[in-house]
Amino acid sequence: MKLRRAKGGKMTGSISSLVTIAVCIAAGILLRNYNIKRVSDGQVIEGVCAGLAKAFKIQAFWIRLAFVICSFFFGGGVLAYIILWICMEKE
Repeated sequence: MKLRRAKGGKMTGSISSLVTIAVCIAAGILLRNYNIKRVSDGQVIEGVCAGLAKAFKIQAFWIRLAFVICSFFFGGGVLAYIILWICMEKE
């Protein structure tokens, strides 16, 4: 795996791809095994984070924070959110 540094010192390349693939695999497993659905109660955008928070019995703030961190540092948070939005059923 070859990584390269962009201007500003950020690592680009395959790290974001690996994170995105890992999130997609984890999403498929979670959605199938735990029957996780998007919820309308407490949703901000489409209910993905609220549905994950309900399934794991934690506050939605922590799920949203994880998506923001992944978006800024790894670049896969937005893509992961979109994939979950498409894959998760509406409650």
